[in-house]
Amino acid sequence: MSYALALSTLYFVLTRLLDSETFLGKAISGFNAGYDDSVKGDCKFDVNLILDNYAIISILLIPFYAFSMFIAFKGVRYNYIEHIAIRSFVVGQQALIYLFFSLLIYLFGKNDILESIAAFLAIGYVFWVNIGLFRPNKVWNTLLRTAGFYLLFVILINILLFTTVVALMFLQKIDT
Repeated sequence: MSYALALSTLYFVLTRLLDSETFLGKAISGFNAGYDDSVKGDCKFDVNLILDNYAIISILLIPFYAFSMFIAFKGVRYNYIEHIAIRSFVVGQQALIYLFFSLLIYLFGKNDILESIAAFLAIGYVFWVNIGLFRPNKVWNTLLRTAGFYLLFVILINILLFTTVVALMFLQKIDT
């Protein structure tokens, strides 16, 4: 986990120095914009805490990341704790990919193509790692399970975000 934390922190600091935004920050900003439109001023969900603590959020997401992978590859070689260790390394490697592309975006200016390539490589890296880790399985089986992992991860994170927003709205209603 220290590897993922160190690289995520380095990536976050670099994006701040370059006056840029992290890839996770862009996704969360989009969520917040949709939330602001739907609430229309009744109560606000301040995402600055999340955006300002990218490295910690990356680490906090690893158990969800590992759980999704564990479920997608249930009964295939690794237990949940091993998935946490593996996913910590993968998150660190993805931070390196994003770090490299943040530098390129800074040098060449904001470029949707570079951002798309970075996302494609980060996701592709997960597929590549899984093909190597689960080598006795057929490649297509591993690819389908990895796609299932991403689906499970998105569902888990959406449940987490929804629960957080509802809890915050409930707490804000109690205070007023």
